[in-house]
Amino acid sequence: MNLESFNQRILISAGLAAAALLALPPRAHAQSPGSSAPSTASTEAPFWELIGGWEGDTHQTGYAFLGPAYNHPLNEDLAITAHVNGTYLYYKFNNNLGGQTKVHSPGNSPAIGLRFGHGTTLKVTVGYSGKDEHRVITDRNGVVVSDVTKWISGVSLGGELYWNLTKVDNIHALADYSTVDKYVWARAGYKRQVSNLDWKGDTTLYLGVEGITQGNKDIRSNQVGALAKVLFVPSKLSLMFRGGYKHSTFPTGPSQNGPYYGVGLYKRF
Repeated sequence: MNLESFNQRILISAGLAAAALLALPPRAHAQSPGSSAPSTASTEAPFWELIGGWEGDTHQTGYAFLGPAYNHPLNEDLAITAHVNGTYLYYKFNNNLGGQTKVHSPGNSPAIGLRFGHGTTLKVTVGYSGKDEHRVITDRNGVVVSDVTKWISGVSLGGELYWNLTKVDNIHALADYSTVDKYVWARAGYKRQVSNLDWKGDTTLYLGVEGITQGNKDIRSNQVGALAKVLFVPSKLSLMFRGGYKHSTFPTGPSQNGPYYGVGLYKRF
């Protein structure tokens, strides 16, 4: 599937999830989860977010998600969180028939969980994952030997760590696992605030690095790259641009190497 046909889809893919809880730094003027804006409030009011992103490469492999999230604090260090994501996963690989297998799976993934901490937070979620998987298998001559579309469903498990190292340094780790296709996506990123240090301006720039691992029995990939994030402070809207090097391996056929690229969206209401 090429990028043009991908962009015609409404649902876009999912993966948020699990990491380890680390010691909490001082809370005063810590960056608030997601927004990266400073927060001094001891207790938050309930709020909504819109979170989305897409990542692809030059080998017709991609993963993305988009959906609203709701956060309802119970006390200073505990909140209920829930989200509903439209999801989309697509990839291809060489099969043992000498041809290729192409998979694309639009779907949805509602989940509910708990968020622990304030400023620095750990979020854990559990939910439903449903995908309309379309799998096309061709042989060495390009002849289609199987073309199957079926709805598959199961459980998704995830977690997210937002760790403020200092007032300007942050580590964000997330991962997601779905029992539907046994696909895992995990990312750890570091970013540093490099502008608007006094928070008097309307935009704030962050620069950083990231590492990603993802895959299932069909494909496994490891990635390393850089990121740039722009936060529009008054509107609590941020855009992240990512890119780097990706190495993918398969049960059959040669490995693939090349660039990957991605974008992320965050809006707090």
